[in-house]
Amino acid sequence: MRNKNANKNLKYKNTHVANVADVHIQYYANLSFAVFVSVNLLIKVKFLVLKKLVGKNPDWEGGKIIW
Repeated sequence: MRNKNANKNLKYKNTHVANVADVHIQYYANLSFAVFVSVNLLIKVKFLVLKKLVGKNPDWEGGKIIW
């Protein structure tokens, strides 16, 4: 009887470890996607600023653009 309980406990522990590992994998996947989105958003914002500057001749003063 004790051997059956030991097997059940071992199966439960293995399932629990697998579930915890799955949660960690999902967390890191979501985290890496969030980093990807934030980096791409910054690139898009920079591109829109550059697109807005096309065709304009800004005056330079002290390394800054004066409009």
